Amino acid sequence: MNADTGQGVAIMANSDNGILVADEYIRSLAKEYGWKNKPEARSISGQMMLIGALKGADAVLSSYEELEHSGGRNPRNSF
Repeated sequence: MNADTGQGVAIMANSDNGILVADEYIRSLAKEYGWKNKPEARSISGQMMLIGALKGADAVLSSYEELEHSGGRNPRNSF
């Protein structure tokens, strides 16, 4: 929550990976609604951890290979 603007969100998850998904959800909300003080973009390593938690090791390897071929840009099919 941002006390200055009154913008905020409450997220509850019933999963060990809930915080990983919540971070991405908050970033999406901030972008969609033009919130000030948007959360920082997730690092590549953080993206890989989220992909692994949601889709498994094969998806991480695939995304990493795509990242290498793209010259360091974010994987296209990360989430």
